[in-house]
Amino acid sequence: MIVEGNFQSQMDQKEILPANFSEFPYVCICTRLDHYIDRCIPWHWHPSFELDYVEEGEILLQTPSKTYQLQKGDLIFINSGIMHLLQAPDRKSGCVEYSQIFDMEFLSGIHSGLLEKKYIFPILQCRELDSFLIRPDTRRRISMAEKILDMIELNRTEPAGYEFELRALLGRF
Repeated sequence: MIVEGNFQSQMDQKEILPANFSEFPYVCICTRLDHYIDRCIPWHWHPSFELDYVEEGEILLQTPSKTYQLQKGDLIFINSGIMHLLQAPDRKSGCVEYSQIFDMEFLSGIHSGLLEKKYIFPILQCRELDSFLIRPDTRRRISMAEKILDMIELNRTEPAGYEFELRALLGRF
């Protein structure tokens, strides 16, 4: 299911995710920056990983150490616990992005299991990797973008068992 962006945060700037996130630790959020004051989602963070895909327009994404000018078709990975904000450059209208937000257990299946230790902890613990831009400019990166588009479509149509396919696509990503 695609959740329409309705950004809210706590006093410590931690984003409030949908109530059922603890039951199914993944959410696909469609954010239309036109719906926000100054076309901006203010500084926030969450303990989950985030993969954003720019569907329309351009988006400025900032972390404490980096600033990205994202364009249509770009992807960006944001590591767990990293403060970030999104805004439309010069408050331009028409900026739309999809966020795939997920906990490490969504991929690993088992807390402190082999998959977490071998594949997820190294990313989680790499503080130099606060974010990573992925432009669809090589065959591999185009394939990554296609997986995200497939995930968005699964969230739109919700075929039987789509939750399993979401996890598989994210693992292949």
